[in-house]
Amino acid sequence: MTTYYTITTPGKATLTIKKSTFICRITRTTSQEEAAAFIEKVSATEHKARHNCFATVIGDNDQFQRMNDNGEPSGTAGAPILSTLQQHHLHDITAVVTRYFGGIKLGTGGLIRAYRGATSAAIDATTIMTRRSQQTVTITTDYARFQVLQNYLQAHHIQLLKNDYTTTVTTTVALPADQVSAFSQTITNLLSGQGTLQAGEIRPTYVPANLTH
Repeated sequence: MTTYYTITTPGKATLTIKKSTFICRITRTTSQEEAAAFIEKVSATEHKARHNCFATVIGDNDQFQRMNDNGEPSGTAGAPILSTLQQHHLHDITAVVTRYFGGIKLGTGGLIRAYRGATSAAIDATTIMTRRSQQTVTITTDYARFQVLQNYLQAHHIQLLKNDYTTTVTTTVALPADQVSAFSQTITNLLSGQGTLQAGEIRPTYVPANLTH
């Protein structure tokens, strides 16, 4: 998988269709245990509802998937919820849709559209984020070459984390992990080999994703 989308804050939406109320709650879950706890919490909160249907996808490649119709006709609730999460390319997420029956049957097609619509509305109520892997790089050089380095970092909008000044200058930056190798070679050439570079930890960062649903 090249791109990973998720949400960082919970979302909630309510739809009323032919007197039935559909309440969808979504949250980020990074383990089966977190997903189960969220489903249990919503089910306890909405214990008077006839149905608390859900779907969950966990893992960068959706290694764990689970869905449940919770008493609705087979394939009319869990599957539409799951497919909506997948159509939005979301990972590590669980959605629970609560239904309060209004007395009018919606039919198979109506139920599928309702559960899909409630899930989509809850997704729209939150912010979809893109996960990127960033890596730190520490560069140590002398004062004579420090300004050259700083000029390069500023011109190329490299994220500067800190500068430490001793007998030499140690500069720590962060950039996408897949750019570290090329960056290191460029800086080595820029400093004419008169500096040391050390790659550090890789950490995830999240930025808003520009998606059209």
